[in-house]
Amino acid sequence: METKAADGTVAYYTCTMHPFVRSLDPKGKCPVCGMDLVPVMKSSTDVGPSTATNAAPVAAASAPDQTGMVNVAPERMQEIGVTTELVTKRTLTRTLRAPSRAGIDESSLRDINVKAGGGYVTKLYASYEGMSFRKGQPLMTVLCEGWLQTQTNYIKAYRNWKRTPLVSPNNSIALDNQLDLMRARIRVWDLSDDQIHDLEKFALSTNDIDLKTGHGLSGSFDVVAPFDGYVHMKKAIEGMRFEAGQSLLEVADHGHVWIDAQFPEDQAMYLNVGQKMTVTFPSMPQHKVEGEVSFIDPHVDEPQRRIMARLVISDEGHMFHPGLFAEVSGEAPMDESLTVPTGAVVPTGNKYIVFCRSWRRQIGAASNRGRRPHG
Repeated sequence: METKAADGTVAYYTCTMHPFVRSLDPKGKCPVCGMDLVPVMKSSTDVGPSTATNAAPVAAASAPDQTGMVNVAPERMQEIGVTTELVTKRTLTRTLRAPSRAGIDESSLRDINVKAGGGYVTKLYASYEGMSFRKGQPLMTVLCEGWLQTQTNYIKAYRNWKRTPLVSPNNSIALDNQLDLMRARIRVWDLSDDQIHDLEKFALSTNDIDLKTGHGLSGSFDVVAPFDGYVHMKKAIEGMRFEAGQSLLEVADHGHVWIDAQFPEDQAMYLNVGQKMTVTFPSMPQHKVEGEVSFIDPHVDEPQRRIMARLVISDEGHMFHPGLFAEVSGEAPMDESLTVPTGAVVPTGNKYIVFCRSWRRQIGAASNRGRRPHG
């Protein structure tokens, strides 16, 4: 179907879906949707009988008024499924999304060493990196110089503290201070509360003769796990000698993992510490974990133009292994603004166009209804 512009009856050619498109090419196509353009006549009264075959396209859009507005017939609007919605004020949100990676909770890393003296590793239970353990489980057995004397001194102080209040109540304060001092010294050996309690039970069951000969005491003791976790780094081997304070193991907690998210720099202004985010894992799409931002890197990664934000999530089931890929997403509230439906916005390449419905006729009709008739 084609209308020649030679007779001067065609003002321009437009698209019934995108009436803002105007062209003088009768064979042109819409640059937005690719549909054939239809003619818009200069005046419907100028169309003679010879153009009757073009009545449908002409009815689709009438000549523009002084403002350049094109009116589309109601039946045509119904055919193409046009709907309208009032422009309203809404509080908008910006979607934030970033690729991420799970990592070790570095705040939980613990160095295992013997601070009070040197010695030898006689038995190593935590024998490989990645090995899991429970709180209180032995990690190694060490034979240490000075350990026998430390036990003897603590047992004597504890036995005196238990017996003296019955004999001389006035000296109880001095004995309490002495026992606290001995406990502080023995804790330097990184003993657990259970180990100290076992030593106190032995102090009550032994006698002075066995205490002098060291009967029932051992020159070695177990170094136990401070929490549930795994061996992050193994630096000890069985039989090696170590010095006081030398690092033997580095252990990590199982309870939490870090999620380091790399957000584009244009999203940095919407990030805040404490902000709620959702973490998903491509390898485990059924798992969604809620977390909150605990740290935002003050520097931007210059090569990638990204900023790192860290979330801490719970990992009681030990599923989110360090190194797993993840995705962090969230919403950032923005100011209240006038909004239109997304479907009303048409990208044309270098700009966006919004369809607006003219309310001039409705406004005029409402004005007329407000007038009182003259009779």
